[in-house]
Amino acid sequence: MEKAEESSTFLILTHFDADGLAAGSILAASLIRLNAPFHIRAVNDLNEKLIEDALKIRHEILVFSELGSGYLDVIENKCSTGKTVIIDHHPVVGRADKFPYHINPCSYGFDGSKDISGAGVMYLVAKEMRGDNTDLSVLAVVGALGDTQDRNERRRLDGLNALIVEEASNSGFLKEGIDLILFGRETRPLHKALASTTSPFLPGLSGREDRCLSLLSSANIDLKKGDRWRTVSDLTDEEKRRLISRIVEHLSAEGRELEAARSLIGSVYTLLREEPGTILRDGREYATALNACGRMGKHGLGISACLGDRESILQVEDVLKEYRATLAGYMELIIENRSLTRETKHMVVVRGENSIDERMSGAVSSMLSISGHHDKSKVLLVVTRAEDGSAKVSARIRENLKNSPIDLGKVMYEASARNDGIGGGHKVAAGAKVPIEKLEPFLKDVEDELARCLGK
Repeated sequence: MEKAEESSTFLILTHFDADGLAAGSILAASLIRLNAPFHIRAVNDLNEKLIEDALKIRHEILVFSELGSGYLDVIENKCSTGKTVIIDHHPVVGRADKFPYHINPCSYGFDGSKDISGAGVMYLVAKEMRGDNTDLSVLAVVGALGDTQDRNERRRLDGLNALIVEEASNSGFLKEGIDLILFGRETRPLHKALASTTSPFLPGLSGREDRCLSLLSSANIDLKKGDRWRTVSDLTDEEKRRLISRIVEHLSAEGRELEAARSLIGSVYTLLREEPGTILRDGREYATALNACGRMGKHGLGISACLGDRESILQVEDVLKEYRATLAGYMELIIENRSLTRETKHMVVVRGENSIDERMSGAVSSMLSISGHHDKSKVLLVVTRAEDGSAKVSARIRENLKNSPIDLGKVMYEASARNDGIGGGHKVAAGAKVPIEKLEPFLKDVEDELARCLGK
């Protein structure tokens, strides 16, 4: 706060996913209100080379936003700890006591994978900077949704996230309710909303407007009211029940898990200050739009949207359309090509080194983990090839293992460290990078670590 008021120049390095872009934008907005100059850069991950390049930008204070806690040794080697601020929610790896400005809920007994997101932590910091920053609470909610912290009953945000939701609601910025969780609840024709829904992924429906039209017709649901296409928000409760029943029948006929259909009803978060009928009105759509901007390399566009630029909304929609098509294409590719997937006793490994963009690995693994397509009693790993030629691995705990003794962040850390790589993350979602020639030994070490955790 003092440095901001002194007009010190800040350099913000923030993660490129939805939570990271929301977190970085919360800090940027707070600094703008204090007339403090800053540079902001979105990054995929941290390494010494990236930090070296970033430090060439003139600054007095360096802030790691929604990343950093798992890379303390790397940061200490390159940065002045007294002028470095780390605001994160990932498990701490390294000597946190060497950083006087390290803010992380994990240090206070909270679970950063479900209690609060990186954007949520940044919002708490922003409130300390200025008491009137409560309007930024909506970005904290968007960040939590983007980080899929709604993995609770009825897809609700819990823990510290729930307190932020309550504050945003009481301040008139947000409305929480229960509805069908289809993409474009208020903005898209029914068949397009159903086809656009990829979280959860609906095999045979996601990305297939023709099949969605057929399913809606078989459920006796009118697609239009007069000349206007109906949206999900137009459906009666009875129509919603018929739609869910038909989706269940479809998935059953396809031999698919019914878990996806059950997760289509839950908590929805409406941003009341956004225009009705826009993609930023619904919290999950907003989060998906930020993920799209981040993973399609349009970081600045996502940050601009968070900072209030609504003139570029059409560009955001175009990026989102491309992102969803890409994601649906990857899902179909994986489902239809069994040769990409191999199973061990404790893992399902999707080998996407030659077919999946590394920037999409986290999104693909998250979607697969809730799709019900693979064995839910096994850990899911998606492998891609990073820009530097190394293997990037994104790992997720499946539903049946969420209460197991497996700490995926520790598993990734241990296995990568033994194979000249780096890794870590949350208990239920983590990642690693290892030299491509060490991939097979790494995967074996992951299998061994999982066996040790499970005592099998």
